[in-house]
Amino acid sequence: MKSKFRIKQIIFFVLFFVTGKFCFAQNFTADTLKLREYYNTCQKYELTSADSVLKYADLQLKLATKINYVNQIIRGHINFGVAYTRLFKFNDALTHYLKARDLIEKRNKGELSPLLGQIGYIYLRLNRKDEAYKYFKQQQSISILEKNYEGYLNCVVNLADYYNTKNSLDSSINLLLEGLKIARKYKLRSNEVIIIDNIANAYYAKALDADDRSYFKLVEQYADSALILHYQDKDSSAIFYIYGLLGALNKDLKNYQKSEQYYNQYVSYSRRTKDIMNLKIAIDEMSLLFSDQGKFKQAYQYRLMYDSINRLYVDEEAHKQVVELNTKYETEKKEEQNALLIKKDELSTKTINQQKTINAFIIISLIVSILFGVFMFRIYRQKKTAHILISKQKEQVEQKQVEIELQKEIIEEKQTEIVDSINYAKRIQYALLPAEKLLSVNLDEHFILFKPKDIVSGDFYWATEHNDSFYLAVCDSTGHGVPGAFMSLLNIGYLSEAIKEKHILLPNEILNYVRERLIENISQDGGQDGMDCILIRIEASASGRAKRITYSAANNAPILIRNNHMLELPKDKMPVGKGEKMISFTLHEIKDLNKEDTIYLYTDGYADQFGGPEVKKYKSRRLNELLLSISNKPFNEQQKILNKEFIDWKGPLEQIDDVCVIGIRF
Repeated sequence: MKSKFRIKQIIFFVLFFVTGKFCFAQNFTADTLKLREYYNTCQKYELTSADSVLKYADLQLKLATKINYVNQIIRGHINFGVAYTRLFKFNDALTHYLKARDLIEKRNKGELSPLLGQIGYIYLRLNRKDEAYKYFKQQQSISILEKNYEGYLNCVVNLADYYNTKNSLDSSINLLLEGLKIARKYKLRSNEVIIIDNIANAYYAKALDADDRSYFKLVEQYADSALILHYQDKDSSAIFYIYGLLGALNKDLKNYQKSEQYYNQYVSYSRRTKDIMNLKIAIDEMSLLFSDQGKFKQAYQYRLMYDSINRLYVDEEAHKQVVELNTKYETEKKEEQNALLIKKDELSTKTINQQKTINAFIIISLIVSILFGVFMFRIYRQKKTAHILISKQKEQVEQKQVEIELQKEIIEEKQTEIVDSINYAKRIQYALLPAEKLLSVNLDEHFILFKPKDIVSGDFYWATEHNDSFYLAVCDSTGHGVPGAFMSLLNIGYLSEAIKEKHILLPNEILNYVRERLIENISQDGGQDGMDCILIRIEASASGRAKRITYSAANNAPILIRNNHMLELPKDKMPVGKGEKMISFTLHEIKDLNKEDTIYLYTDGYADQFGGPEVKKYKSRRLNELLLSISNKPFNEQQKILNKEFIDWKGPLEQIDDVCVIGIRF
């Protein structure tokens, strides 16, 4: 009997041990799944919501510590460091990064390299430059030892940042250029893009530090390269940065038209991706840009827009908090239900046959039930209080939503008024463009491709007859949209005034007069508003054939196709307006014009358009080659080919500027 009883005891303990191990394994698996979920959520919010990262990193670290899961403890500290860095709480970030470093050093140094770079970055932000340099060099040594080129290039960027803070810009640039060679050699695309971004930024800092504008060409070169790569990679967060840099660069160069274009792209991408923080920055930059030009009305309008978005953003955050409270409430409610089910399962577990154990189990169950009842009563009271709080906050949010709806209605009404006004301005602008009858009478063959970026345009074409001469101009005013349209109306007025009222006949003297009027009226505050322009004069013979063609060109050059060869005719590299060069415009003559000769006049909008499989600018060279290839076709067909090519090249991207192309044959 004793032996049978001992066998039963052994079987009981074996079953107990195996069941316990199985339950532990199930619990551990559930915990690891939760940890993975917390970690993935932190990664999801890393670039958008530091507060969300802090919340889930806290859950991750507590659970990982409870089950002693070291890898997840390390990741939890790193997630805390990332969130505190984004919140500019660098001391808190450093505390967590150092804890992660200590745990990694006890286990495997192979995981240490990227963390050393993060620690160095924090020391740099805390202005503890020597410690930052020490960590960057440690990261560099480990990366070289492991032949980890990606880690090494991350270190290059960090060291360049260190040199920038020490104002050693040459050292920073040289290091980045060497890093770029390595990135391209080993085809590390993401590192290549980051390094090009930093090279552009370093050259910009060098230009400002040395007060040397020659560096601006390098800034634009690398920024354009970065922009193309970011388009290809569809990396909108970096595109924001590059558009901002190019906007600032052109503002420093007083190229206000280009600066406005880049800042407009910054605003556009921010709206498209609903990135409120970048949208606020972009609108603030637009306000400063207009303020620098003395256009205080536009600057004030963007400031009002900035304040409006800021208020709406605060209201949206309040709504998110209420939603989060509701979610938390529902989650805790489900956890209570799960806890009840677990307790019921425990109560229904089979007991051993001995009566004493059964009695003890019943007593323990009663005690647990009583304690659980007390616990549930307290939870009920807490939930009731939370429910009341949530209800009050919901009411506040609903009130805010009503206010937002009212503001939205006001904004929509104003927007409708603005759009109606702009559409009316379009009618006025188009009424000032030359009638088709005027062009047909004076030109044997011609076509016009006119594609404004917005409703109204800064580009325009203009023509008039005076004293047996026909004048034709293709012009690109400063800006596009409403500001560009105002400038185009002003430029049209001055061109007409020069010829019709002042009886100035030569194209170069006409442009000189328009420049003088622009400077006299709108450039007294240092602004450089005006236009790029090609102005042609055709003096007709008695037979109606052209006997002499003269022109002047400001920044844009006419293109002549003769005997299947393309010639880019001379131009003056200065605008019609205030610029670095203020000499008289040159009068040019197109001699020996043949019947089959074709002349093309265009602004820079077509050539500057981004698109194609590699998302590059179309470029003037490609446009000239296209014009040469279609020059023998009928003019209506040429216009269709040019339009289709532009649409196909642009694809889903936005049109970045107004487009105007005119072809003429005599």
